[in-house]
Order: sequence, then structure tokens, then C-alpha cells
Amino acid sequence: MPTQISITAVVENTCFRHLMLASHGQSLLIDYLGHRYLFDLGEIPTGCLYNLSKLGLTLKDIEALIFSHKHDDHVGALNALMPQLMGQPVYVTPNFIIADPAMARHDPLSFANVNQLQSYAQTVVLDQPKQLQDRLYLTGPVGEMQEQAVVIVGCSHPTVPQMVDAAIKATGKSKIYGLIGGMHLKGATEAEIDAVIQYLQATDIAFVVPSHCTSARAGLRMKTALGDRVKVSASGTFGVGNTVTLLPELKFDFV
Repeated sequence: MPTQISITAVVENTCFRHLMLASHGQSLLIDYLGHRYLFDLGEIPTGCLYNLSKLGLTLKDIEALIFSHKHDDHVGALNALMPQLMGQPVYVTPNFIIADPAMARHDPLSFANVNQLQSYAQTVVLDQPKQLQDRLYLTGPVGEMQEQAVVIVGCSHPTVPQMVDAAIKATGKSKIYGLIGGMHLKGATEAEIDAVIQYLQATDIAFVVPSHCTSARAGLRMKTALGDRVKVSASGTFGVGNTVTLLPELKFDFV
């Protein structure tokens, strides 16, 4: 029986493995006891598929797709990849299936994307938390952007405390073991970064892996303040090909 839980960066801003591609955006492969999930797809379809192939995988090996929020650096590849799905569930929040003409210029999900999601039989629209596996949850929509996280993975537009609180609510557990994902601190002020650091200092989170929209500046400041609790790759982000293994033991495959 599979006993490993790991999270691997498939799409990220930086790359730390030969023959893999970096691009702005994020897609994480979650291998949960043999169940494989893709959390977001990134912006460029060929980039996601190419990096999956370098990991020895194709879309047919993915059990379900989960989307955090509608920004194109997370879901831009959706339009091209949806026809290649083979009946896997696609978990989205309610605003994914609504096309707002006023936002058409800025919304990566065109009317065609919305129609695809509406017509795809396995689109699952979540308006509340959902349990995927034993001890594996989706938070459901959080904040005005209706962003969701896979317990400890997300982009934190609604702020890190809100996402952590949503994870606690979804799981019913009072302790969060680790935090992996973008923290939306690119372009943040020193005070905004300090507020996140102070929040993390006040918690007993065992590790933090800042990635994507956290920014290298904020990630390295977290490392300075929190020491070994913060794990960063060479340039301060979660590079393509890097893996965090949670079980059978906590291990960071970083360079």
C-alpha cells in the first residue's frame, strides 16, 4: 500500500532540474498515498505537459484537477488541456462558471472556458469545504476572490491568516503542520511582509515553503526571521522539480 505524501512543483517561476521548464505561474503535483492531484495548471499548456512528462507522468495519471482561483498564471492552460481530460473531476469555486462581461479583459477564463466547465460532466463546484481523502481536504471558497486551498497549499490572496483559518475550519483540526504556496507578497510593503512574518512567528507551524507570488524578497526575509522553519530554494522560491515529502518522513528535496 502506498505510504508517501509528497508535493512537487510542476510549474513555477524558477527551475531547479535539468530539462524542465520554468514559467510564471504555479502548478503543484500532490501525490497523496498513491492518489495524484494537480493543483492548478499554470499559464502555458505545453509547459505543464512537458514538465509532467519529465516526471514520468501524463494527464491520464492524474486523479483530479483542483483550481485555486481564476488568475491566468494558475488556470491559463485550462482551455487547451480540458479536451484532453478523461473524465477526471475538476474542482472549482462558484465564480469559475460565471462569465462577467465587465471583467472580460482581465479574466483568463473566456466565455469558451466557462462553457467548457459548464458542459463538462465532472465539473464539481464547491461552495463549502470538501474531504477528498482521509485527512485531505479542500477549503472551498475563501474571501472575495473565492480562492480555495488544499489544506496547506494556496496562493493566499485573502491573506495568510484567512487561508490558515479556512484550513482549520475545513479539517476540524486546530494545528496546521506546514504552509506551502504563494503568499501574494510580490510588491508588498515592508509592513505587509512584517505582518505575515509576525503571524507566522506567533504560530507553531513546523515549516513554511514560500513560492510563486510570495516573491524572493519576502521569502528570504521570512528565512531571516524564522530560520530553519522556512525552506527556500536557491532563489527564494519553490522551483520546478523541487519536492516536499511529508510522509514517511519530512524531507525537502531542494537545491
